[in-house]
Amino acid sequence: MAKLFIALLALGLVASASAMAMLPDEYVSFLKFMEDFKIEYPDETERAIRFEIFKENLAEIKRLNALHDGKTVFGVTQFSAMTKKEFGEKVLMDDQYKKQDGIKYTKNPITTATPASIDWREKNVVSKIKNQGQCGSCWAFSATAALESQLAIKTGKHLLLSEQELLDCVTYNYGCAGGYLDTAYRYIGYWGQVAVDQYTPYSAEQNNCSVSTGAEKQAIKIQGYYDIIGGEESIATFVAENGPVSFGIMCPEEMMHYQSGVLDVPDCKKTMVGWHALAIVGYTDDYWIVKNSWSDKWGEKGYVRFKRGVNFCLIDSSAGGPIIEA
Repeated sequence: MAKLFIALLALGLVASASAMAMLPDEYVSFLKFMEDFKIEYPDETERAIRFEIFKENLAEIKRLNALHDGKTVFGVTQFSAMTKKEFGEKVLMDDQYKKQDGIKYTKNPITTATPASIDWREKNVVSKIKNQGQCGSCWAFSATAALESQLAIKTGKHLLLSEQELLDCVTYNYGCAGGYLDTAYRYIGYWGQVAVDQYTPYSAEQNNCSVSTGAEKQAIKIQGYYDIIGGEESIATFVAENGPVSFGIMCPEEMMHYQSGVLDVPDCKKTMVGWHALAIVGYTDDYWIVKNSWSDKWGEKGYVRFKRGVNFCLIDSSAGGPIIEA
C-alpha cells in the first residue's frame, strides 16, 4: 500500500484532502517530516528506501518514550530517515580526539563556592544556535560557541565567528571527520578567528584556507586555553566563574531522536554511534544546559539537557575553554 501511494505521489496524483486521509499514518508522518525539514529525494526508489528507515525510527522513538517514562521526550527530527550508521558517519566525529594540553583548571574545594545554578542565556551572552549540517565539524562549533560567549562576557563584544575558517584552516584536525578542541584553541591563539562576514559562508565541507590579510588583522585571538580536571564540580565552578565551556561526549543513538526533557543514558558505550562536541551554557542541581549545533529545529530550540552528577557519556573527560584577557 505504501509503495503505491509513493508512486502516486511521485506522479502528482495524491493531493486532495480525501486522498491524504487514505494514506497510512506512518506515511502522513513521513510527508510532514519531509515538509518540516525541507527534505527532497531524487527519485521514487530513494524515497521508498527512506520511508522504510523512517518507519523503523518511528518504532524506536515509541520504544524510547516508553523506556524513559516521560522524563525525556523523543520524536521525529531531521535525522529520522537516516540509519544509525549514517547518522554516525555524516554528523558525528569518528574518534574521541582528546588531547588536553592546555592549562589545567580544577576547583579549589576550600576557597571556591559554586553557585547552585546558572544560565548564561539569561545574561544575553550566548550566541544563536547554528547548524553544522552533514559534517562532523562539531569540534569547530563547540570551540566557537564557548569563545563567542566568553568574548561577550569579558569584553562586551557580541560577535559571530567563523566555524568555516576553523574547518578549512586547522590543518592538524580532520575536517568533517572530527578534531581536537585543544587544537582549535591553539589555532585561535596563534592566528585568531575571524567573524562570519569576513570569511566564506559555512558549507559543511572542508575547503582551502583563505583568510584575507584585512580580516586576519581583525581576528579575535585568545591568550591560551584551559582544560578542566576534577570532574563535574570543577566544570560547574568554571562555568559559573568564566562562562560557557566546550566539551565532548560519547554520542548515544538517543540523541538522534531527542526532543525535550533531561536526557540520562545509563550505558552510553552500549548505544553510542560516534563522538560529539557541544557547549555547556549553564546548569542546575539536576542537569547541564547544553548548546548543540544541529539547528534550532532540533531538541529544545537547539538545546539539550543532560543529567548532572552521573558523568553523562564521559562529559567530564574533555571540557575546557578559552583564556581571554579583557
